[in-house]
Amino acid sequence: MIQRAEKASGNAPAKVNLHLSITGKREDGYHSLCSLFQMISLYDDILVCSLKEDKIFIEGNEKVPIEEDLTARAARLLKQEMGLKEGVHIRILKRIPKGAGLGGGSSDAAFVLKALNLLWGLGLSSQELSLLGAKLGSDIPFFINHPCALVKGKGEILEPVEPRVDYLYLLVKPELFISTKEAYQWLDLEDCFDNPDSEVLVRDYRRKPPRSWGFYNSFYRVLSKRYPIFSALIQKLYDLGAEYACISGSGSTIFGVFITEESCKRAQEGIYGNFYTEIISPLARMPSIILE
Repeated sequence: MIQRAEKASGNAPAKVNLHLSITGKREDGYHSLCSLFQMISLYDDILVCSLKEDKIFIEGNEKVPIEEDLTARAARLLKQEMGLKEGVHIRILKRIPKGAGLGGGSSDAAFVLKALNLLWGLGLSSQELSLLGAKLGSDIPFFINHPCALVKGKGEILEPVEPRVDYLYLLVKPELFISTKEAYQWLDLEDCFDNPDSEVLVRDYRRKPPRSWGFYNSFYRVLSKRYPIFSALIQKLYDLGAEYACISGSGSTIFGVFITEESCKRAQEGIYGNFYTEIISPLARMPSIILE
């Protein structure tokens, strides 16, 4: 008899939106999008332990009530859907800034779904896990499936894209928390919707140098009006040699794309002020989960 693993550990990666178009508002109240997502080498470290006691414990994210914690909600949903009585202890070492447009919460929840699927021997496919994850957050299906993908619909339609790793990112985050809900409301007020040719987006990403991508973020227009720091930081990154610079998600992180580590480090040294900065790489493959 094979003894079942009791622990699963690994890294939950952040993401950037190389391109993000909000294409309209749906009848169900959600917004539709067309975006190019890329996982990056900035991680939350997570340990998931299966318990005999039918309870859920969260360690490392205590500032969020357990009823609202996305990882706890993911575990609870999986238990309910599969009719399970096992408990879960989730320990998170947060490295991905919160409220930064980097998808940290969604990535953590995706990790928990995948880890519990392995620990409990459920045998759910990536598609089945994605359908569950989509009930909790529109970014979660991406983190279950591919390191780079074209994402459509409200986040549930994924087309894998072969990732490029021939450049680096410099992340710059001002001390701002942007409410995603408010950012979408601002888009609605100004009708900032558009629908790009997704085939062109992927082709340009794969074939063109970053300086010729022509990507953008629909949130830039409404965010830069209210927070001039965004346009100032993007211009600063270009002045420091970035091939491309943009906002990730609905903010508040800005990223610059650099071809060499030297140019990226020089740019980081040129960012003055009270900003979080980090040099990171695009991921070529999904991080693995270790069972114990």
